[in-house]
Amino acid sequence: HLDEARAELEQCNQIFHNVPRMRARTLTALANLAANQGELKQAITLERRALVLHEQGPDPRTRAASHSNLASYLSHQGRSADLQIQALHRMAGIIYCVEAGMGQDFSDVMRGYTYDCLRAKDTGTSVTAPTVAELVKAPGFCALSLWLEARQVDFDDLQARIDALVQALHTALSNQPPSEPSVDA
Repeated sequence: HLDEARAELEQCNQIFHNVPRMRARTLTALANLAANQGELKQAITLERRALVLHEQGPDPRTRAASHSNLASYLSHQGRSADLQIQALHRMAGIIYCVEAGMGQDFSDVMRGYTYDCLRAKDTGTSVTAPTVAELVKAPGFCALSLWLEARQVDFDDLQARIDALVQALHTALSNQPPSEPSVDA
């Protein structure tokens, strides 16, 4: 069934070649399918292509989701070279959600950040989130920078709101008991 789904999505990708919003959704669906089949490199490539198209549209929800998806794929790939880029994409998703006031989408994006924190805790490391100022200057994040500029966002205020949310999450995580080892451990 997955091969049939892939074939149908690839056909949709061709049909929607000149409809960026629908093509972006199709690419995101293909990326999700690839990730579920363990093809993380393909998932990353497809989601990067989708993100380019999502950033051409006005909807911060699709931008946030695409950044979050890409961050998750990079995280699951687990290469140290990907972790810095992964953190940038994770924070971009958070910024879109915080600034646009998105409820359920915010929960989804923060679930990914929580996973990153728990994974880091389990490996004895920590998550270092980029600042808003660092992110908007990073290569590849021009669309976010322009979106924030168009909204006349005060970076210090946005950073303070994000810092408060991240601190609350870290406090909640530090109050959790350590996870139990798996049966296979």
